[in-house]
Amino acid sequence: MNPNETRQQQEDFARSVSRRARAGDPVTLAEEEAALAFYFREDPRDVAIARSLLSCLLRQTKPVPDAVAEAAFASVLDADRADFDAIDGLVRMLQGAGATVPWSSIRAATERWARAPGAFEIVVGDYVSLLWSHGRPLDHAIADPAGPRPSTGEASLSPTLSERARAEGLHAPFPLPSPDPSLLEDAARELLGASLGARLAPAIVHHAPVLATIAARSIASDLSVDREPMQASLQALLERWTSLNVGAALGHLSALDVIPGDPYLAQRSPEDLLRFMVDATRRVRQAGERGLGPMPLIALPKTGSAFLAALLCRVTDVPACSISFQHRLRVAPWVRFAARHPVVLHDHFLPLQENVQAARDAGVSRLVLHVRDPRSLVVSLAHHAVAHPDVANPALRKALEHGLTGALDAAITRFPPLMANWVRKWVEAAEEAGMELRITRFEDMARDPVDFAAGLFEFWNAPPSAFDGLRASFERMKAGHDGGIPNLRSGRTNEWTEVLTAAQVHRIAENVRGPLAQLYDL
Repeated sequence: MNPNETRQQQEDFARSVSRRARAGDPVTLAEEEAALAFYFREDPRDVAIARSLLSCLLRQTKPVPDAVAEAAFASVLDADRADFDAIDGLVRMLQGAGATVPWSSIRAATERWARAPGAFEIVVGDYVSLLWSHGRPLDHAIADPAGPRPSTGEASLSPTLSERARAEGLHAPFPLPSPDPSLLEDAARELLGASLGARLAPAIVHHAPVLATIAARSIASDLSVDREPMQASLQALLERWTSLNVGAALGHLSALDVIPGDPYLAQRSPEDLLRFMVDATRRVRQAGERGLGPMPLIALPKTGSAFLAALLCRVTDVPACSISFQHRLRVAPWVRFAARHPVVLHDHFLPLQENVQAARDAGVSRLVLHVRDPRSLVVSLAHHAVAHPDVANPALRKALEHGLTGALDAAITRFPPLMANWVRKWVEAAEEAGMELRITRFEDMARDPVDFAAGLFEFWNAPPSAFDGLRASFERMKAGHDGGIPNLRSGRTNEWTEVLTAAQVHRIAENVRGPLAQLYDL
């Protein structure tokens, strides 16, 4: 439509397009858009015209003016009763086109609906659910006409859920593992205790009952488990968030039978933690429907495990989870989740007594141990300490005053026996529990990552369709796409021959015994 035309000419054109469309004659998208735009300017409150124009613009992937988006919502937001299903549908339509959603208008309508007698809890619950499902900040400033309600403590839990929460030990402290110097030095055990005592990420949680209900409903449905204990535990966790340390949070979660393990629990906001759980359970359900089963793999540090986890995740579209806190301390529901469902683990799970027992109790029947030549591993540990001193092992951090040479000497002194014990104890535990065990090597992965990963899928009895895109995924990562190749400094398998002296090689060999020594002829 020519903007220089008179209003009468524009109206005549719009009517002509409408007549042709009603008669079934061809009408182009451009003609349809021009006619609808004219009618919309004439009456911007006409919802039918607004939605027709919205649909036409979306079909052409054209930008949607804010006024059109607002008008498309008008009949839903002006109604006497809330219809959040209709609102959700319109939101998805606009977001799919990158258009602006009139969130302020939705909020204003919600405040009006919430003032109806007896409607506050249902309306605000649906509103929070809408915000949650679209990744919006949770709006907590809608006032209850009946006055303030408790936002923390057990007062807002139903009596049944409160009693169950207490009965299932949600307040039980999370214990440190038993001392085992052969795997976990005293200094590392003390650091673990300090990490458990650290506060969770600061956050004030609003609408805890609603969030717990939303998340528990989704998780319980995907995992085919009872919703009520899930809801009780999550709600108790959210309501006490500001007063909990990491250990207490793990205690809350440990009351559950099964839940996905979040390696970033200590850094997440409560909303992000719930989103991780909901997304992880949805994806494992979908992966199970594609024929994927459990894929338990644990690795020594500095074995390319971050790269391997990233590759497996991209190929299978399953979540990356953890079975332990800081690779040392088992969280039983996390272990059970990995034992029952297809997840990718990036975990250096120590074979401490409690951890081994948790794996047995969870029913782990097939396990991959991923290892590396200890001579290369100490070189990698030393370089990592120099590059990242803030997260380095305390012994290596102290040695950094002498640079790479000091870090390397400390790594040679401390880590070869720990590595050897890690492998030996897992081999013994697998034999005792009757687990089918496969030991894989960094060197084989570095030589041909695609063939290596295909061998893992075969060991896990994954259907061939599950890893059809393996080579393409690797090539994309190698080209720097999809996050590139993470945490792989050089990937060389014989760098130690250029770095270590004969005396250092001899020291390593003296301190490595058992299966790891046999794998590398030490």
